[in-house]
Amino acid sequence: MGFGSYREQYKELVKLVHRKGLHVRLVEDKTTRDFVGMNYEAAKAFGYNIPDKTIYIDKNLDWRTKCHTLRHELVEIGFMEHGDKYWAAHKKALARER
Repeated sequence: MGFGSYREQYKELVKLVHRKGLHVRLVEDKTTRDFVGMNYEAAKAFGYNIPDKTIYIDKNLDWRTKCHTLRHELVEIGFMEHGDKYWAAHKKALARER
């Protein structure tokens, strides 16, 4: 990935998410509670109610930021599914982005 417009890249990321058995929903920013994205594992850590296997992305973001955010959420979920708590998973996901 990395070729084509950010909109095309986002569509490819969504396909990857679906292959992993997950769902993506573009939502109003109030739904993500000031986060640009939120995955179901992180939501549990914050006491928010997001359907299982779902990732929320703020629909008001530009395509580049949607791509970045969705990639981050996927990496973060992976760490959390392997036992990391939210903050540890979040920090590891951020480090991987660098």
